[in-house]
Amino acid sequence: MVREAQDKFVEDDGNAAIVNSTEQYDYSDKYHYDSAGYIDLGQEFAKAIFKLSNP
Repeated sequence: MVREAQDKFVEDDGNAAIVNSTEQYDYSDKYHYDSAGYIDLGQEFAKAIFKLSNP
């Protein structure tokens, strides 16, 4: 339900973006993504920011 609300917000707001690739990440412990996950997350954040900055 929360993810649906987030996706709806992003659809309705041209100045918002969401990164959903975290669903595919492995964890280094109970709370933290592994290194590959954090690298991908940073790359996905950068892509989202670039897309928002260059419509």
